Parts: sequence; C-alpha cells; structure tokens
Amino acid sequence: QFDAGASFVDFLEKNASSTVQLNITIPDGQFNGSNEAGNVFFIIFDDCDNQADSEAPSAGPCSGTEVNIGNSDSGSLMTHQNGAWHLAGQFQVGDESGPLQGLMSIDLEADGHP
Repeated sequence: QFDAGASFVDFLEKNASSTVQLNITIPDGQFNGSNEAGNVFFIIFDDCDNQADSEAPSAGPCSGTEVNIGNSDSGSLMTHQNGAWHLAGQFQVGDESGPLQGLMSIDLEADGHP
C-alpha cells in the first residue's frame, strides 16, 4: 500500500482545487475505511515506523492520509464487488488539511458521476 498509495496522495496534492477523473481499485486486504451512508473514506498509510511489522497499519502508530469522499445525489460513488472496493467518477480535489491524530485529510467532492 505504501508505494502505490504515496503516488496516489502525491497526485491528489498536485491537483488540489482541480477536477480529476478517477478510476481506482483497492483490494479488500488493503482497504482501511468505511462506506457507510454519509461516512465514506479510506486511509492510505505512508509510515508505520512505530508499529510492529506483523501488525496491520492503523491510525495512531502510523501516519497517512484520509481520503474523504462526498456522495453524489445518486448515492455512494464507492462500490464493492469481486473482493475489492472501486471508486470511479469526476471529483473536485480539496486542499490537504491536518494532521489530526497523525493523519492528513483530503476531500473529494463528486463533480459528475458516469
């Protein structure tokens, strides 16, 4: 997750205040987040020096970026199928904020849904 996730976060940071087209897939084993109504997000961890290698990344001992996804009028833009989470559509990228409990935050607002 660290290498691919860091590239994705770099992309979002470079495109703050822009509209981007995304089509990403996160396998279940690498998904750290929620897709409950009104609370759609995932976390990309970038540093876990304070955590044992045998443990899964988590907020607190690890730092990273929480990506918050605003739902469109038609419902969640994050779907689950075939053992993976999918996010697709056009999004307005917000500015990075934080840190809060070791995590930075970037908001993605739906700007059209295919």
